[in-house]
Amino acid sequence: MVVFLHRGRRPEEGWFVGWCIQGFVGGGVLAVGIAAVLGAIPAGIFLDAAAPGVLLGIAAGRIGCFLAGCCVGRPTQSRWGVWSSDRRLGMRRIPTQLMEAALAAGLAVAALVFVVRIGTAHGGVFAASLAAYTLLRQGILGLRAEPRLSSIGPPLTAAAAVGVIAADILVHAIGVLHLPAGA
Repeated sequence: MVVFLHRGRRPEEGWFVGWCIQGFVGGGVLAVGIAAVLGAIPAGIFLDAAAPGVLLGIAAGRIGCFLAGCCVGRPTQSRWGVWSSDRRLGMRRIPTQLMEAALAAGLAVAALVFVVRIGTAHGGVFAASLAAYTLLRQGILGLRAEPRLSSIGPPLTAAAAVGVIAADILVHAIGVLHLPAGA
């Protein structure tokens, strides 16, 4: 999407800006798929086991965004504002990067608890946790300093994330209903 929106720009002009999370998740899924094939581990189980680590990686990346001055929040006078810079001007801002880091870290803990206590769900933990991150992130994105490029993108993204979560819950419920006795 970023490449499409900035198709007239050269890479050195920054059309890769904003790809950190999507690139990380896309590259991670590809690496996990290769590892699953080479290791003869079912991809869904591997993804579920990796979900907490992926979310912790996202959290660390967002702390990096805070330190680098990208993905900044709007200026604010609120007591919740944190001094930060957008690489040009430092001021009190809504700490969107730290909010996303906390969101990802909280979901990482939830995914870890689910995997440890209940077990893997053939990719369901991975799908649901990343869909939850995507859904909740939509609210945080509205607090960023840069304007949203699309008015229809955020609601469509949120609807898709809700659909993934609902499908994941439905598939899990159907699986539980069809477990053999004593399983």
